[in-house]
Amino acid sequence: MVEKYLPEKLLYIDGQARETRSSIKSKISELKPYILSVSNRYDIDSNLLTAILIDEKLRLSVDDLIDPFQKYLDLNLTVGLAQIRATTAKEIIYQGYYHPNPEDSKLKKPIKNKDLYPYLTQRDKAVYFAAAIIKSIMDKKLLDSPTDNLEIAFYYSHGMNASFDHKKVYIRQKQIINEFYNFSIALLE
Repeated sequence: MVEKYLPEKLLYIDGQARETRSSIKSKISELKPYILSVSNRYDIDSNLLTAILIDEKLRLSVDDLIDPFQKYLDLNLTVGLAQIRATTAKEIIYQGYYHPNPEDSKLKKPIKNKDLYPYLTQRDKAVYFAAAIIKSIMDKKLLDSPTDNLEIAFYYSHGMNASFDHKKVYIRQKQIINEFYNFSIALLE
C-alpha cells in the first residue's frame, strides 16, 4: 500500500518537506542497537543523539553528492549520516573519545582527512563519532543533558568555537530538542 503523504506524516526543515516519518523510523530502527550501546558507553541521552542524527539526516542536500570525492582528495566537508567533518573526527580521535580502528596505520598522527572518509560514511561508526562529539561537548562546556540539550545541539551543529547566547532563539536547535527529540522517544521504545 502506498503511504499517503499528508503533512503530519512528513518531517520538515525550514518549511520544506524532507522525508517521511516512516522512512526515518526505518533508518533509526536499523541503528537502534548502536544508538543505545554508545549512549550507555558515553553516558549521554540516547534521545538527544537520535534527535541530532535525525536533524543531520534531514539536512543532507545536493552538495552532499560530492562526498565520495573525499576518499581521493583531502577535503574537509561534512559527510555521512552524522555529517561530521574530518577535522572534528581527528579531534575526537586525538582526545581519546573514540577511535574507529586503532589497528589502521593510516589513523595514526597525523591523520589525513581522506583516510577518515571510509569510517565517517559507515553508519555504525558515524553514530559512535556523533556520540563522542556530544560527550566531548558536555565535558568541555561542563554541560549535563537533558538540562542543556539546546546548548549541546547548538555546539554539535556550529562547532565548539561558536558563541552560544542564552537570549537568542535558535530555531534549528529548538526543532532538535522539541520535535525530533519527542519523535526519537517513540523510535527508541
